[in-house]
Amino acid sequence: MRLRVVACNCGNSEPHRRFETDNRRETEGFFSIAQGMRILNDMLNSGEIIQTTDETAATIEELKNSGLPSSEQLTEREISEAVNKLMEFPIYMRQGLMQKAVLEGIITTDIADRIVLKLAEVEGNAIPFD
Repeated sequence: MRLRVVACNCGNSEPHRRFETDNRRETEGFFSIAQGMRILNDMLNSGEIIQTTDETAATIEELKNSGLPSSEQLTEREISEAVNKLMEFPIYMRQGLMQKAVLEGIITTDIADRIVLKLAEVEGNAIPFD
């Protein structure tokens, strides 16, 4: 199955893309090549799509040429905003929220690590989670 990398027209001002199939079905949007690769791998591994080796190589090449950054890049301000949001939740929920965000591809483990370290710094804890 041929997948194309197309611009997302959802209204979000951040540059991002979606995959589109031949029958015009679209995936959720992604903001980096790494996030797009996770979506592609999930689709292939689940059997949602079937591609030949050549089709997968073409999809990956198109993804690499999409103009998106290779990984999510967050500024220190954005990390601080994430920490502030996370602090709104009880301590016992924070680890699960971070794990869910990583599993759903919302953030990478590197970004999660940055958020956890900043949270520890803000709260004065050496280790914010078990």
